[in-house]
Amino acid sequence: TAPTASISQISEWMAKEDRLATGYEIHVRRYRELDEASGLFLGLTSERPIADFDMPALRSQLRQLRVRTEVYLVETKSGLKVLPYDVGEGIAQVLPVVVAVLAPGPSVVAIEQPELHVHPRIQVEIGQLLVHWKYLWHEMFSQVTNRKLTNSLLIETHSEHILLRLLKRIKESSRRADTGIATELRSSEISVLYVVPGEEGAQVAELRVDARGEFIDQWPEGFFEERGEELFG
Repeated sequence: TAPTASISQISEWMAKEDRLATGYEIHVRRYRELDEASGLFLGLTSERPIADFDMPALRSQLRQLRVRTEVYLVETKSGLKVLPYDVGEGIAQVLPVVVAVLAPGPSVVAIEQPELHVHPRIQVEIGQLLVHWKYLWHEMFSQVTNRKLTNSLLIETHSEHILLRLLKRIKESSRRADTGIATELRSSEISVLYVVPGEEGAQVAELRVDARGEFIDQWPEGFFEERGEELFG
């Protein structure tokens, strides 16, 4: 059974300063729609005394109304209620990523470019969210003997910021034994694959990471090196 993410957990990751800090909380409202032309609505809004109603029948009709769910955002500073399509594209982009990581399926969770339309600061914290995923599954299996953590995250990304956070956590874990499972990450727990075109089609190269959070293999066509050239060249 996969862990279940509550709305409050998702909202915390979206809003808290030590998480993604997007500036928005997540809220869910469930309601039933009542057609104004329906007999039920006309009866309830009439001037008939409540004692004239068949209450069991009324409750039965109310229960038969379709339940609808509305997901909306609340701006943390102003308390303004907005819908996902009313805010920047980056917020709408990152919300499904948070949900997918906090409530993963039973095998592989695949996410394409979680950094799209997102501020670099939030990209870094997405990297932390990916580390947190391991903690969720560790908690889930901690009470089960002879079970290994076999689930995987498959992330397709061009974000240097996400990779830098993962490398930072590996480096910290190599220096201290008491980092805590929520921030601990070992080089053996990640695999960085780089896809390059070749004469016979796309070639997949593994870029190995050592225990200190440093790349053993050189990035094809620069990548990290290009950042240094732009800053200091």
